[in-house]
Amino acid sequence: MKGMYRKNIKRSIIMYLLFAFVFGGLIFRWMEPEDTFVEHDYVSNVKGDHRAAVLEEREESGIARLELIDQAEHSLDITYHTIHAGEWADLFFASVLEAADRGIEVRILFDGLLHNMRGDLRSLPHLLSSHPNITLKYYESFNPFRPWTWNNRLHDKLILVDGTFAMTGGRNIGDKYFTNDENDKSVNDRDVVLIYTGDKEDKDKSTENVVTALSDYFDSLFDHEYTTEAIYKLSKNQERKATIKNKQMTQMLRSSNHRIDGKIDWLKLSVPIDEVKVVHNPLERLNKKPVVWHELIQMFEKAEKSIVAQSPYIIPTNEMIAMVDLKKINADENIILTNSKQATPNLLAFSGYVSRRDSLMESDLALYEYIGPHSIHGKTFVFDSYISVLGSFNIDARSAFLSTETMVIIEGEEFARKVEGNIDELVDKSQLYIGNNAKDNLDVSFIKKVGIRLLQPFTTSFDYLL
Repeated sequence: MKGMYRKNIKRSIIMYLLFAFVFGGLIFRWMEPEDTFVEHDYVSNVKGDHRAAVLEEREESGIARLELIDQAEHSLDITYHTIHAGEWADLFFASVLEAADRGIEVRILFDGLLHNMRGDLRSLPHLLSSHPNITLKYYESFNPFRPWTWNNRLHDKLILVDGTFAMTGGRNIGDKYFTNDENDKSVNDRDVVLIYTGDKEDKDKSTENVVTALSDYFDSLFDHEYTTEAIYKLSKNQERKATIKNKQMTQMLRSSNHRIDGKIDWLKLSVPIDEVKVVHNPLERLNKKPVVWHELIQMFEKAEKSIVAQSPYIIPTNEMIAMVDLKKINADENIILTNSKQATPNLLAFSGYVSRRDSLMESDLALYEYIGPHSIHGKTFVFDSYISVLGSFNIDARSAFLSTETMVIIEGEEFARKVEGNIDELVDKSQLYIGNNAKDNLDVSFIKKVGIRLLQPFTTSFDYLL
C-alpha cells in the first residue's frame, strides 16, 4: 500500500514537472507573437516644455530618489522589478513612509514573483500595505497551476511625482546600485529624470506632459486584471516586527548623510530637450507584440551618422534578427557595448551571448566588451548624436517578447552628447571584440569559465526565454 502511494506521488510530481515545462517554457517557442499592432496604443508623443537630467553616478542617483520623494506634494507612484535588502532599500522606503505620513497618496507596484521581499525585507510589505495612504500591489503573482504566467514579468523602473517629475532607467533598489564602496558586486547603471516645466493647468494633458503619459501607463499596470492588491492580516508578531523595522528605517534616514533636503537644483542639473516619446510593451501573457523592439529597429534604420548602443545582455534570437533588415542600417559608425566575461555577473545571459557573439560580427558594428571595474547594467541607445533612448529594455527575447518594458525616446543634441560622453567613458574601459580566436587578458576564474561553457547548450536551445 505504501509502495503504491509513493508511486502515485512520484507519478504526480513527474506529471506536474512535465506540465510546467511545456506550459511554462516550450509553449513560448510554439506561440508566434503578433508583429502587427496599432502604434499609438503603445507610443505617446509629447512636445511640451521639458528638461532631462542623466544620472550616472551611483550615490548621486540614490540621493536623487530621496529628493524626488521628499519633493512630492500630492502623489507618488513607484514601480520596480526587484528590491535588495540593505541600507539604500531602508532609506528609500523610509522616505516613502515619511511622504505617506505627511499625506501624500502613494501607489507602489512590484513584480509579483521577483520582488525579493524576503529575509530582512520580509516585514516591509506588511509595513507598506498597512499605511492608510499607501496602496501596495503585485503584478502577476506566482500561481503554481498557471505556468504560462511565470514569464509575464514586470521589468519597469519608474518614480512619478506630482505630474512634474519622472525617473526611469536600469536601476532596481539596492546597495549595489547606489553605494560608492568599491566592491565586486557594485553596478554601473544609468537613470534619466524628466521634468515638466510647462504651465500647471496643462499637466493633465498627456499630449503635453511626459510625466502624465507615463502616469497613464502606470495606471494601466496598477489597475490591470493581472495585478492584485497586497492585503495582509497581521499577527501580533508580524505587527511587532513591522514596528521594529519602521523604527530602524526611520532612524537610519534621519541620521543618514545621503539626504540633502531639497538642495538638488533640477534646472541646473538638467538640459532642455526638443521632444520626448514614451514607448512600452503591451500587457499580455505569452509572447507579446514586440513594440519596443520594433521602435528601436525603426531608429536603427533611420540613423545616418551613428548608432551607439549599450546593453548588459545581448542575446538576439532568430525571431528578433528576422525583424531587422540589415541592408537598411547605413549609419557610418555603429558601436555596441556589453559586459565581458570578466565583468558579467549573469552567467546564464552571458552564455547565451557567447553563442550569438560571432554572428553579430557579420554586421558592420564595433562590439565592445566592458572589462570593469564592476559590471554595466544601463540600457541606452543614441542615434545620430541627437535621439537618446533610455529605460529598462535589454537586447534579448525576454525584453522583446516576455516582460513589461518602458523606454523614453528623447530628442535633443545637448542631452544626447551627455549620454554619449558617459558611454564613451565606459568604452574606454572596454576591449574591442575581434573574434573567438583572439586572445584576451581577462581575469576570469576557472569556475566562471566552466559555468559559462556548461550553460551554453541550454541557453542555445532556450534563448527565447533569456
